Amino acid sequence: MKIKLDFELLNSVYVYTQDNRAELDALMSFKEHLSACFIIEKQLAEKLKIHFTYPCNCIHLTTKTDLLQVGITAHIAKTLASKNIPCNTVSAFNHDYFFVPEDRAKDALTLLRNALS
Repeated sequence: MKIKLDFELLNSVYVYTQDNRAELDALMSFKEHLSACFIIEKQLAEKLKIHFTYPCNCIHLTTKTDLLQVGITAHIAKTLASKNIPCNTVSAFNHDYFFVPEDRAKDALTLLRNALS
């Protein structure tokens, strides 16, 4: 891949929940067939005392991407997988976001910067 990719680690810790009380403050949401999924700040989840899973950090691909580009998220996921770092990816209109376990976030950021920047 010849494109230069730039990444930043967002400061907040995020979690996934299905609790509808998180809807208004969600960073991202997705309506699935069986329920909705919300990605919110962990601090908010604890404040609302709602069930959550997957404490993670978000690595923001600051390089503008196009929804028609092929292979960028696959290449990033493959790079993370090479070091056994799980990743949940969200593609928005201009950028992609990679949610990695909180305890692996700094390693993931360094790996991506070294491999793809």
